[in-house]
Amino acid sequence: MKSFGWLIALAGLVACSTTEPKADARVSVAVDRQATLVSYPSTGGVVATIPLTIRNAGTTSVWYDLCGNSLERSTDAGWQDVWVQICSLSATLQPGGNPFGTEIGPGEELTTNVQVSTWLGQGWSQPLSGDYRFRAGLFTERSQVPAATRTTAPFEFQIQVP
Repeated sequence: MKSFGWLIALAGLVACSTTEPKADARVSVAVDRQATLVSYPSTGGVVATIPLTIRNAGTTSVWYDLCGNSLERSTDAGWQDVWVQICSLSATLQPGGNPFGTEIGPGEELTTNVQVSTWLGQGWSQPLSGDYRFRAGLFTERSQVPAATRTTAPFEFQIQVP
């Protein structure tokens, strides 16, 4: 019976482990320029633009796309999601297809503007000022869901009301 218990424990470890490749640990994300947030009080709409730079100092390529990203806000209870980009499996890499997203090779960087459009009450609340951070999902050549995430340092939005 003891050997049977050992076998079950071993099977559990194998079942819980993954062979999914992980993104290289030497990839960083940053908000290098002023992020802006436009608030539309009459409709409760919120449109944010986040200038994101992803630097790959690693030895393998990673791929970036909006899927698996989130925007968090610092609150008294800790970091809370105010926006999450979820994509369906049909939008991800198909077996034998091309890699998902934009490739960032070793020693390369990608600079892009991430657009977030939502409404107050959909994770966002007043006041809109405060510390935020962006969490970027990174893919490997064969991953169908983000293999890793990287989080920016806290930043503040320049808030505009048209």
